Amino acid sequence: MHLREIRVENWNRLSGLRITDLQQINLITGINGTGKSALLGALTTLAEWGTLTIPDGGPPRLAYETSVKLEADLAYDEQRADRPIPKPHRIEPTDWKRRADVLARQCETPGGHEAALQSIEIVDRISGPVEAARTGDGRIRDPRQWATNAGSGQLAMAETLTACSLAAGGVVTVDVIDGNVHASAFDEWWTALVDATRAGGAQLFWATHRQETVHAAVSAANKAAASCAVHLLWQHESSKAACTSYRGETLNAAIEVGLSLT
Repeated sequence: MHLREIRVENWNRLSGLRITDLQQINLITGINGTGKSALLGALTTLAEWGTLTIPDGGPPRLAYETSVKLEADLAYDEQRADRPIPKPHRIEPTDWKRRADVLARQCETPGGHEAALQSIEIVDRISGPVEAARTGDGRIRDPRQWATNAGSGQLAMAETLTACSLAAGGVVTVDVIDGNVHASAFDEWWTALVDATRAGGAQLFWATHRQETVHAAVSAANKAAASCAVHLLWQHESSKAACTSYRGETLNAAIEVGLSLT
């Protein structure tokens, strides 16, 4: 079940925020201090700790309430109705060593080794092979060995692709890591990300400051007929959080006329 609407009260700098029309691919944009990282934190908290209820006549709902209040309405999927909500995957800015450790941990999850190998093959095709990690017959046998020889941008691409492949219908949040990757790789990377997200049944939330990311993601989603939206965060003078969302023809038109969506 995917999130289709989220409501946030008193979560970090976010209060009074409501975002509707969440899609399979969601880009979270806005200037520094508007709450992009906070929103990703709210999403992962809901997905991991929220209580699921199915009201009569209403959509399934996730709720998490302490001193804060988080709620999300879900798009109902009969095929997944009797399954627990998968644990979310959260990818955050970090240094090279920790990112290599993250990929190694992904390999230890069910199906993780195979997913990482597939992701590495894609990354090597995009950015050039990491020869030190290949055997004499040209194969990658151990993703962990590849991780210790890869650059930070290559690790970022492999980690995100592997997370989307392993999501199994769950939420993947990515917090402003595309600065590690050269823009020349964006089109192929996002084509692979959209394919992995759809194949894994994931719902992707990606915070970015880069217009190139928005263009590459929307183009890849359009080609794959995947649903996509850009959610631009801003703040009222009253300090209430607000969001302007673009999707479908409105999103395509905004990109065509050169409107900044970041």
